[in-house]
Amino acid sequence: MTFSQGFVMQYGQHGKLLRVLILEDVPTDAELVEQKLRIGGIQFESRRVDHPDAYLEALGSFLPDIILCDYSLPGFDGESALALAREKAPHVPFVFVTGALGEDHAVDLLKDGATDFVLKDRLTRLPLCVKRALKEAEEKRRRQDAEEKLRCAHAGLEREVEERTRELKHSVEALRTSEERFRLLSGTAGCLLAAQDPQVIVNDLCRQVMQHLDCHAFFNFLVDDQAGRLRLNAWAGISEEDARKIEWLDYGVAVCGCVARDGKRLVAEEIGSCPDPRTELIQSYGIAAYACHPLMVQDRLTGTLSFGTRTRSRFSPDDLALMKTVTDQVAAAMERMRLIQELRKSRDELEKRVQERTAELRRRAEQLSMLASELTLTEERERRRLAEILHDHLQQLLVAAKLNLECLTPHVADDQRQTFDNVGNLLIESIKTSRSLTAELSPPILYQRGLAAALEWLARWMHEKYELQVTLQVEPGIVVDQEDIMVLLFQSVRELLFNVVKHARVNSAEVRLFREEPEHLRIVVSDQGAGFDPRAMWEGGEQTCGFGMFSIRERLELLGGRLEVESAPGRGAAFTLVAPLGKVEPENEAAQGTINKCAQTTLPSACPVKTKERIRLMLVDDHIVMRQGLSMMLSIHPDIEIVAEAAEGQTAIHLARKLNPDVILMDINMPTMDGIEATRIIHAEMPHIRIIGLSMFEDSDIASAVFKAGAAAYLSKAGSTDGLLGAIRGTGQAVQHPEERGVGGGS
Repeated sequence: MTFSQGFVMQYGQHGKLLRVLILEDVPTDAELVEQKLRIGGIQFESRRVDHPDAYLEALGSFLPDIILCDYSLPGFDGESALALAREKAPHVPFVFVTGALGEDHAVDLLKDGATDFVLKDRLTRLPLCVKRALKEAEEKRRRQDAEEKLRCAHAGLEREVEERTRELKHSVEALRTSEERFRLLSGTAGCLLAAQDPQVIVNDLCRQVMQHLDCHAFFNFLVDDQAGRLRLNAWAGISEEDARKIEWLDYGVAVCGCVARDGKRLVAEEIGSCPDPRTELIQSYGIAAYACHPLMVQDRLTGTLSFGTRTRSRFSPDDLALMKTVTDQVAAAMERMRLIQELRKSRDELEKRVQERTAELRRRAEQLSMLASELTLTEERERRRLAEILHDHLQQLLVAAKLNLECLTPHVADDQRQTFDNVGNLLIESIKTSRSLTAELSPPILYQRGLAAALEWLARWMHEKYELQVTLQVEPGIVVDQEDIMVLLFQSVRELLFNVVKHARVNSAEVRLFREEPEHLRIVVSDQGAGFDPRAMWEGGEQTCGFGMFSIRERLELLGGRLEVESAPGRGAAFTLVAPLGKVEPENEAAQGTINKCAQTTLPSACPVKTKERIRLMLVDDHIVMRQGLSMMLSIHPDIEIVAEAAEGQTAIHLARKLNPDVILMDINMPTMDGIEATRIIHAEMPHIRIIGLSMFEDSDIASAVFKAGAAAYLSKAGSTDGLLGAIRGTGQAVQHPEERGVGGGS
């Protein structure tokens, strides 16, 4: 047991002592429950209640970490208690501890949210059940925390994308305005450069500028060197009579005369509120803001160009800049080239910024994809680590203990027989529970035979554990090479099938796996159950437990796939997982046929062993405790002689060639070289040696591989001693494939 597991068993939230709320009307039964928990090594404080008011008060004040509830209470029942717990404390595990409960009723309670149930005549299961419930609650909390972090990261990315989008829109708007002014300037310069007499087209060009700047008048004076005065060349916004009055203008008179005299721009703003002799003339035209610029060519004054507005009291810096460009530089090609170069530079800088930000967003998306992949693999690695601890240590110790116990069978007194048998039954039950937990954590077949075989095992497992009939259709030749995608798809299908059990209210479902296109596969999980509104699920935020629809959708999208949901109330549901496939390899049809044949055929009994000679037997197992247990159990039989022991496949092959034993007990799962490969080599070289495969797994696919390698039998380490002895002596019943015996798969 690791430290973190022990912490969950003894302490509740925030490091306080584990709080157990017991809903039980019989005090002695409650005391018995507490006694069993303490015997199971659980430290806790408890509170017993027996009516609804006390139950509700305890939920709010006692804040239990787990609820143990009798099903039948005076004036109260377990279903009502479960409903209150789901409403008031939805994250607290709820376990029924009752005298009798029908199997169908128990399944309904599990679907309604109960964590587990334990019969009162089997309270020895209670500590393990409580520990598992607390552990599952803790794992669920951690998964939700991880999903929340992923959700926050996704929300942060969306906010950053929105911010970058707004900046891009502002840049585009600024670029649009700049382009409009550039078109105006380039058109003006082009016309002026193309015209033989630029003065002829000044009137049309200035009207365009005036319209662009939202001005109401403009005046263009040219220098008349002979007269020594300024002559009005073009105008707009005043009457012809007023224009004739100012046809000639002296230097230093009014705004334009001062600009021509000084050779500098003059801007008059808020004219009505600032009396100035220079602005009296334009003020008489109703102008509120006025700007006049000198026309300069190589430092020589050629005239003035001014614009005025009646609706604004000030000009913006951009307006003045445009006026200056039109009046001073529009006829100069260099100014037009300068503006083009500046525009190109602005575009280049904008494109560079867009490219940099696009690359940054792409890096962020790749980081999120890597995080999603690492999260999936980290979860699965922890599951595999725990499963390996159970298989490689705990299960081997339990089997060895069972074998050692069976060696004591002839020496047990009659008055101790019942206790002796009870211990044996407890060991068998512990082995089954450990094996089931190993499968739920991380089924070995997923890594040994791939996704398709794992889905076949999952279908059988769902039927055995939840009575859900799963119809599986798998297109041949599909291979998923990428581990994170394979794990994510398997976990997603399992979660979807769990949802069928919990919510669909049907006992059947269908899973179809096929190629959508050369580089993608599609898995459809469907049922004909209650159905739901998919829009409400996404819009309302998902509150379901387990791997989670939100997590499935987000992780698939980050890994290059997607989740499609089709459902309606009362019309069932179909969930489609689309994911990258990787390379496709054709299946070996001959090998597949051999496996199927092994799965359907009973092996004949081996040739009888010589009765006058001892059976020379070799033990092959990487666990020394297991070898010692088998050796002790078999050594009491005079017709069996153990000639050698080996801890891995390569050593077993060497000893088989050297000693030529009659029978080999071969463990399937070993380091360096496993039992299947060792069996294949030994059988090919020495077919007369009878090889009996041993494993903690009762899995049909593993059994098929063992038989194909040449084994004469495949037995579970947790099986009976008589069955093992019969297989060794060759006098027992023919050994069948696990599917024919109805054995569950996976662990």
